[in-house]
Amino acid sequence: MALARRPSRAAAKVSVVAVAAAGLLAPGVVVDRYGDSAAAAAPTAAVPGPIADWQHERLAPGADLYQGSVAGRPGADHWAVTVRADGAHLSAEGDAQALAERVRGAGFGARAEAVTWPRGSDRTGVVGVRVRVGEYAARADADAERKALAAAGFDAVSEWTGADGVPGTGVARVKVAIVDPKRYRGAMKGTYGKGVAGRETVSDMAASGDALLGVNAGFFVMEGKDGVPGASAGIAAYDGELQSAATDGRIAAVLRGDGLRPRFEKLSTELRVGAGAASAVVDGVNRVPGLVRNCGGVGGDTPTERPQHDVTCTDPDEIVKFTDELGANTPAGDGVEAVLDASGHVREVRARGGAVPEGGSVLAGIGSGATWLRTHAKQGSAVKVRERILDERGRG
Repeated sequence: MALARRPSRAAAKVSVVAVAAAGLLAPGVVVDRYGDSAAAAAPTAAVPGPIADWQHERLAPGADLYQGSVAGRPGADHWAVTVRADGAHLSAEGDAQALAERVRGAGFGARAEAVTWPRGSDRTGVVGVRVRVGEYAARADADAERKALAAAGFDAVSEWTGADGVPGTGVARVKVAIVDPKRYRGAMKGTYGKGVAGRETVSDMAASGDALLGVNAGFFVMEGKDGVPGASAGIAAYDGELQSAATDGRIAAVLRGDGLRPRFEKLSTELRVGAGAASAVVDGVNRVPGLVRNCGGVGGDTPTERPQHDVTCTDPDEIVKFTDELGANTPAGDGVEAVLDASGHVREVRARGGAVPEGGSVLAGIGSGATWLRTHAKQGSAVKVRERILDERGRG
């Protein structure tokens, strides 16, 4: 998400960005880019005490940026090795305790750590339990233990505990934007950049969108083994068009109008394809068929249909839709694709991997999904995809 620079640019696609050049300012300097010298002397709105004395930059009337550092206890953090279960960092308490017992049985000093929801979130209690081994001053030592665990048959990763987000640990450079919707005359928008596929830096996306400031606001696929690099791993819809299906029930930011008063809702998606009287579930949008990053999908995914952060679930029987905003060829592989024109008529049925026609879309199928497309998406026939975004109460 990002703030558009001026009202005339509000309709343009702006981005998920960091503010450029802010780090060049001396502490305490207030910059007024728009000649509003009176307003530059005072903050846009009430400033929380912890950041009141941070470096302050006036970006525009009604938009202020504060920068500072938050430090924990010296020496509180260290390297550790996290042992994962089915690719997940967190498990239910019973499962985590059983895993820790297996790790200890293999000769490693494992411990189970409860991870709680942070203060201020919309939930309380334990998120899940992780299993960790060791405390190391150097990453090389943690990596050596990780390799020993891998040799013993365990899936493990080396992690710095300063990234856990636990109060009192870590050192973080923080930027806080305060926007007053009554004074700021621009807009807040979202964008996928040049295309849904492909990774871009936040600063490049900001520059191309003429954004004033912004934030990397969503999860996305990093590596090809998990899907389409750069594509969202969770719900993404721009100008009313779905570009990625929901990670069922995960929180999403909803921007309407100028976007300066976003809502945060738990959303799900329902997608079906119909051809005559026949219909089938569409499992996802703009992702590799069979790979569900962060899980939370539909249709019998393995090992779960529940959301699992940084875990890639699988499903051998899927239909996935690709939009012409993909910005790349569809992923090649087993199965078939039905290429649809703007009116929803099948132009051709082909092997997987090819261009998405401008204004049209592609349906890719594997397993039983491929069988359905071969049977019902005949060349020249009409195929319609229905999409719904639902809130917690099932309202579209």
